[in-house]
Amino acid sequence: MTSMDNEFLGREGGALFAAERPTRIAQRAFQFCLEYQKAFEATKLFCNAIHESGLLKNKRSSLTTPSGAKINLTEFAAVDASALDELDNRTANNFRKQHWLGALYCHVASLERLQSFPRRLDQRKAA
Repeated sequence: MTSMDNEFLGREGGALFAAERPTRIAQRAFQFCLEYQKAFEATKLFCNAIHESGLLKNKRSSLTTPSGAKINLTEFAAVDASALDELDNRTANNFRKQHWLGALYCHVASLERLQSFPRRLDQRKAA
């Protein structure tokens, strides 16, 4: 095993190994990587299921602020609320068991708030 100079890790860093064993810093970094990978896999599974269910639709939105500025949002995918309402029982039950329905409904609610974005943008510019 080669030892690394602390300068390699930066002045704020610390040794990753001591007596050929991972230090607390290395153990925490490894734990973070494991948790990140687990979250990535869960997100990938969720996204694949949503895509395969046909809930995602290509969207475009044209908004105008009260001051007259135009905002065009193009080429984005979003969950279609009507398609979510019409989801077959088997898929809906699977999503419920995976605890995905809450995220889907939050997403739909956030899309509904998109209509208030132009007003809020004008308010922010005025402040």
